[in-house]
Amino acid sequence: MDIFVYGTLLDAKVRRLVTGRPLAIEPALIRGFQVRRALGCRFPILVARPSGRVRGALFGAPLGPAFDRLIAFEAGYALRPVAANARGRVKAAHLFLPAGAYHKATRQGWRLEGWRRCDRTDFLFWIRRWRTRASCV
Repeated sequence: MDIFVYGTLLDAKVRRLVTGRPLAIEPALIRGFQVRRALGCRFPILVARPSGRVRGALFGAPLGPAFDRLIAFEAGYALRPVAANARGRVKAAHLFLPAGAYHKATRQGWRLEGWRRCDRTDFLFWIRRWRTRASCV
């Protein structure tokens, strides 16, 4: 199963800290959504928008404990099927979408470059603390 990511999991260090191993990615695009900043948070959220396009990446879902850590990291989100365009081909994939009203979106967009510049250091610290508290080492 391929997983489409569009936010902090595009960062190799975040992927490695969350899953406990490096995961190679393949650039991809999905339609029907727009990336927004989550209210009160440093990460993005997707909102439905028929004309929207989201650039992100695909990676093969890790197995075993690495997959369990990924699911725990995405608490409040559920895996949903999506069609992703990668290298000129449409691929069946899954993405994490909010489950219920767990997170709300702002009107503000979210860009990986801005997050890396302003929020990455604090976010990596938070992940390390989360792994310790959740016994996800």
